[in-house]
Amino acid sequence: MMIGLYFLSCYLITVAVSIKSRPEDVFYQASVVEYNPFSGKDGNDTLFKNANEYAKLIKVAAKDADIIVFPELGLNYDDDTIYIEIPIGIAPVDNSSSHPVLRQLSKAAKDNEVYVSFTIHEKDKSSDGKILRYNTNVVFDRHGVIVARYRKYNLFNEDYLNVTEVPEVVFFDSDFGVRFGMFICFDVFYKEPALTLVYEKNITDIIYPSWWFSELPSMLSVQMQFAWSYMTDTNLLAAGINSIERSSTGSGIYAGRKGPLVYVFSEQDETKILTAKVFKKGKDDGLSWNKWELLKSSFDESDLQLWNEDLSLYETTLLTPVRSNGSETDFKDNLILTEILNKTMCQGTLCCEFKVNMTFTYRPEAYLNMSDPSYTKNDSFYHYHYRLAVHDGERGFYGAKFAGIQVCSIMPCLNYSLSSCSKKSGNTLPIMIETSNYGKIYLHSTSFNSISIKAVSKNFIDFTFPDVLVSFNHSNPKLNKKAFGSLPDVSKIKFDTNHFTSNLKFSSDRLAFAGIYSRIVSRDREEKKHEENSSVKCESHIPLSIFMALFVIFSFTKMYI
Repeated sequence: MMIGLYFLSCYLITVAVSIKSRPEDVFYQASVVEYNPFSGKDGNDTLFKNANEYAKLIKVAAKDADIIVFPELGLNYDDDTIYIEIPIGIAPVDNSSSHPVLRQLSKAAKDNEVYVSFTIHEKDKSSDGKILRYNTNVVFDRHGVIVARYRKYNLFNEDYLNVTEVPEVVFFDSDFGVRFGMFICFDVFYKEPALTLVYEKNITDIIYPSWWFSELPSMLSVQMQFAWSYMTDTNLLAAGINSIERSSTGSGIYAGRKGPLVYVFSEQDETKILTAKVFKKGKDDGLSWNKWELLKSSFDESDLQLWNEDLSLYETTLLTPVRSNGSETDFKDNLILTEILNKTMCQGTLCCEFKVNMTFTYRPEAYLNMSDPSYTKNDSFYHYHYRLAVHDGERGFYGAKFAGIQVCSIMPCLNYSLSSCSKKSGNTLPIMIETSNYGKIYLHSTSFNSISIKAVSKNFIDFTFPDVLVSFNHSNPKLNKKAFGSLPDVSKIKFDTNHFTSNLKFSSDRLAFAGIYSRIVSRDREEKKHEENSSVKCESHIPLSIFMALFVIFSFTKMYI
């Protein structure tokens, strides 16, 4: 169900600027839409209801933006029966033979004089007359003309769709002097066409529509968006589907190594327009970009469902304190223990070198207040254990696709078991230890004063990104108290990588995950779907009741990406 809330979040450095940016301007203004789709009585009903909603959102967003990006399949949603022709280079608003939805959205772009990007199911014919079906991203210019069309190449559980013979490398030039490239959702996990756009075509600004299904501990949607933007140092306009029952939320605008400008990871079904001033690469003036308080969101108590990664193939070591900063006789309110650890862990062809300086703070039972937001929220991992984790191998998607990965990470765990390392924390008692003098004392916080992770591989690495998430700062009165997770302060990150070695340095008193995540594309493979030996499964078009039943039974990732 669509919740009628259009929430505009803006990152503004100066005041009173024209929304029609010019080539000589150092910035442009962009909007991405976190969209909660309508599901109609049939495919046509769904398509037209969502198109009507898009037209309204375009009118709202165009007041502040040069370009508006909608998520993957927000128009078709769950339907896979309706496909339309998408002729490039024409203005459907002026072409009566175009599909009514194309005419409607073309008119909205033209009337509001704004670039509009959206995905839709497309049909085309091959040279031998065969009908081809694609998951296609379309861009209108300010005149309603289709100036770009990209057909998704790296499909995920979309066997009813076709792909092009080779990945399309699609980009277009805007009238405000920025060249945009584009790819769709699961493409982010592959070299082609995403990295070709950046490293061969020198594209610095990317349109990224997605329908992502978030997974703990390392693959929340915003984690991936931030990580890819940071790795490539590109401006990324990421728009995501919002459906928290399906683990789907996460949109944002990112400025590469300068970090997020605005983003949302919602805990309720809603539609939001996120708007930011985006400096053109090479033309920024060095002003601070990390105005976190300018991200304004409204959350209810969490019904957000998150998938859980199967960590059974990881090599792990529990992090526990071994020495004290003082004696127990000094303990009144806090018992502070420290741990300085240097450890190398290897699996397969990967070795991970960890250097960690941690501070553990324990408090007596009398100080335990489980109604405190830091205990009731689902991302308060600093009350619990952490593990060093190493994985050299692959991860599966729906028992059909397998991707080669290498991971060096520090992950939170709610208890001593490995299976607790991919769970939300809400209302879980913190770690407790018995003492002879003070009885039960509870872990109040774990602070990572410094983290250094080095990944050394004997394999050729295709690409590597820093994967970092922190808990939401519930003590900051300026921030909304109801949110899941935060992206890191980029000033605390140091990261470098090549094809064999990567280094990550970070510090946090609210760590939710820190790791080096590498892809080895040569290991990628596919199998028949009936061989469901994957730790991760995905279903695309199934009734919600069945979907939720499967969610309870299984512990894997769904990605319609």
